[in-house]
Amino acid sequence: MTVTGKKIKVFSVLDDLDTYELNRFDKFVKSPYFNVNQSIIQLFNQYIHYRKTNGKSNLSKEDLWKKAFPDQPYNDGRLRKALSDLLKLLEDFFCQELMQRQPIYRATMLLESIEERNLGPLVNSVIKRARQLTSKDHEASARMHYHRYEVEKSFYELTDYDIKRIEKSNLPRIISNLDYFYLAEKLKYYCTSISRSAFVEHDFNFLFIKEIEQHIENNQYEEIPIVNIWINIFFLQKKTGKDVKKYFQQFKTTFKSIIADIPQKEAAQIFTYGQNFCIKQINSGQSEYFQELFELNREAVSQNILVDQSRDNLDPWVFRNMVTVALRLKEYAWTAAFIDSYGSYIQEDFRRNAVSYSLALFSFYQNKYSEVLDHLNDMDIMDISYELNSKSLLIMTYYEMDEIDPLNSLLDSFYVYLNRHKDISKARRENYQNMISFTRRLMNINPTDKKAHEKLMTKFQQTKGIASAAWLKEKIEERML
Repeated sequence: MTVTGKKIKVFSVLDDLDTYELNRFDKFVKSPYFNVNQSIIQLFNQYIHYRKTNGKSNLSKEDLWKKAFPDQPYNDGRLRKALSDLLKLLEDFFCQELMQRQPIYRATMLLESIEERNLGPLVNSVIKRARQLTSKDHEASARMHYHRYEVEKSFYELTDYDIKRIEKSNLPRIISNLDYFYLAEKLKYYCTSISRSAFVEHDFNFLFIKEIEQHIENNQYEEIPIVNIWINIFFLQKKTGKDVKKYFQQFKTTFKSIIADIPQKEAAQIFTYGQNFCIKQINSGQSEYFQELFELNREAVSQNILVDQSRDNLDPWVFRNMVTVALRLKEYAWTAAFIDSYGSYIQEDFRRNAVSYSLALFSFYQNKYSEVLDHLNDMDIMDISYELNSKSLLIMTYYEMDEIDPLNSLLDSFYVYLNRHKDISKARRENYQNMISFTRRLMNINPTDKKAHEKLMTKFQQTKGIASAAWLKEKIEERML
């Protein structure tokens, strides 16, 4: 619904509610406990009417007023006030919905209310219920430790332990849960700052981070998975050599044990750290991390953490990278099932290119080169990354098909393309230029000249940064046999 061409904020938010949520909000708006303003109800009724009949409305604010208040002269101030009040009601509704979904919020607020009102008879039963909620809930997030801290803190305040000094108190529970929450969150955001520093310069001042690092060197918190996983991520970014391998093994173990018991968004964030670590190791020449990365990917798929639940979509680059890794390991059945199951989750604007490129790559690994060309032709390339990837895949395909003339033409045009597009970074441009150069050299060497191929291999091994390096290495080695 719009007002003079501009979307009304409250209606824009209401558009995101499903039918069940809208029905619950209808009851909320019309409940005298929450709302007695009939103007708000009349405006909401108009929204419901137009949503049911049109899906959306293009009413001007004057027409909206006439529909909602047909017997009254137009009053812009009153309309704006009613729309603002409807938005506030919607915000209250969201809070109410969250409290219904998360009974621990209700329990902690009830404890606070009991403390304010000094309702002694309710203390024991509510504390017992709150503790049961936090113990039965399998969520292993830092947030759950904070809830436990709040429950125990309320119990301490309500039991007057400051007065009953000789009685054993629950202070250890208060302190330990607060510490677990603090450590997990502190390490999480410190790791985030390290990751961001690769793209943007920031001068963060993290209090006590040196003291925390010294502490976690000797205290791994294996019994508290959310703290342990962030300790491992911290050291994955700090350690090198054998030490970092030890922390990666610990990361994998904790990741598998915790992934189902933390919010999807944090699970996806943790997965990304593990994924980036594996990619970094692969880029440094440790090819055994392809298998490690695939295992992480497979775990993420099995636990359904890849699809952003708030938007119900999958990042196209995550999709493509997972396909690439699986194909590298010849996991063809898994790859086919993944493309089929997850391609539809990619946002529509990016889906065609992501799926077509992935299918082209899948066909290439199965030596179905004519299908590679068909899938590449299906792409509607608007993105430089896809342009670069599809051209390099086309080079490999023409080479495998022994299509010399199209290959030479493509090598020429690709080289021109790289020089013409100044928005391609220098390092990236050089990677693809190296691919072009080595492909040309390989084509121009007599297939029977082993010494020339050995010389080419030596040069190849001395050159850093070559796109499609694994494929080129394989082709040179084939000629050396």
